[in-house]
Amino acid sequence: MTKRSAKPSPRAKSKIVQVPLARPSRAAAQAAPEGYAEWIRDLKARVYKARQRAARAVNRELVGLYWRTGRDIRARQQAQGWSAKTVDRISAGLKGAQHNSGSLGRGACGQ
Repeated sequence: MTKRSAKPSPRAKSKIVQVPLARPSRAAAQAAPEGYAEWIRDLKARVYKARQRAARAVNRELVGLYWRTGRDIRARQQAQGWSAKTVDRISAGLKGAQHNSGSLGRGACGQ
């Protein structure tokens, strides 16, 4: 075991950089108009709710797509004898698609 010196090396010194505080803009320095704070709260709530509705719509569409894809694969497996290896091939083929985020993997295909 080596002993370390109690004196820190010159490289170990850290510089403290002080950044001047930004001056508030004129708009921020002025008093907000009457009803502004309530309007901003309402606007934020509307944006949040719209984002939630959009996320639910996207999820609904994707789940429907996954179910239809699984149903199509299952029907082809039964009618044409597709094997599990074919499902792997489908998954690999979709992974290269730029528009696909890799979400149609083997697990999403019901396998």
